[in-house]
Amino acid sequence: MPEDKPTSQPSDRVFSGSIRRQAVEEVGAPLKRYYSLDIHQLRPGNYPSRLDFVASSGAIIYRENYPRATRIVGELLGGRFGLGIKLGETHGTFAGEKVAQQILPSAMGGEQIDFTGQDGYRQMIMAVDHAKLFEMAENARIAPRILEALKPGRRCMTLSTNPRAAACVAKTFGKMLDCAVAGEIEARQENFEDLIYEAILSLVEHSDRSYGRPPAAAIVRRATELAEASPGMVPRIHVLAARLHMSPRTLQKAFVSVTGLGPHAYFRHCALNRARRALLQAHPAEEQVTAIAAALGFTEIGRFSVRYRELFGESPSQTLRSRPRCIVSIPG
Repeated sequence: MPEDKPTSQPSDRVFSGSIRRQAVEEVGAPLKRYYSLDIHQLRPGNYPSRLDFVASSGAIIYRENYPRATRIVGELLGGRFGLGIKLGETHGTFAGEKVAQQILPSAMGGEQIDFTGQDGYRQMIMAVDHAKLFEMAENARIAPRILEALKPGRRCMTLSTNPRAAACVAKTFGKMLDCAVAGEIEARQENFEDLIYEAILSLVEHSDRSYGRPPAAAIVRRATELAEASPGMVPRIHVLAARLHMSPRTLQKAFVSVTGLGPHAYFRHCALNRARRALLQAHPAEEQVTAIAAALGFTEIGRFSVRYRELFGESPSQTLRSRPRCIVSIPG
């Protein structure tokens, strides 16, 4: 991805290309400039995916897929505003709400992104400067209720839109991304950024969202915070439910709604994802799988190895000897 340019030498270049990712830990790697993310693979299997992008120093649009069920929690960085469009007949939730063609996930600095995509989920994301977007919205005399949906401290992170408008934007930028992958795109920064800002404003102009964060997402977030306070073990569900002052059944339904898994399975998968990150960061000549697993609270190494292989398609020792890699193709 393009690096930040010094302010004394503004760039009018537009970068484009495709990034192939081979494992779950590589999902967020190309976007570290834009996001701080915690990513978990929730279903077994290999994880080949691709990210097609067009970016300038002030805006980016990209298209990506999640081949296995994935949960992403994090934050948008750099004073940006991001908006997503679901592509195709895929299923996911954002802040506990099911994403649809007329439901647009959005995020700004200070908000927690909470997204779960099921197997094969595809989406298109646009990210721009938040302050500039808001100024443009004010100058365009967009309705006050929509301006409220673009302000920090807003009540809801999802916006509604006209499904035809979303489909039109997805088609237009889908063609641009196809050209980017083929190396046939030619655009100057100013023109490219104008297109992105105008597209976002055309979508949010139809917004009528006014309600707050769905209860299921709040339950999962609070339960996860309690679980992370006791690292190294899978929390007992009845204990979590009691601390949250609810029944285990209510907790179970909230987790299935948001993540597609029950709480016990979800936290076990999170623990295995933490183990994978630790193994990738370890030095194979100095550290052993047994020591790393024990440090993370896995006491039965044999069972840990079996579940690890089931989820990631390789043994812990194979991961220890490997290194994450992303293949970036920038035409021209």
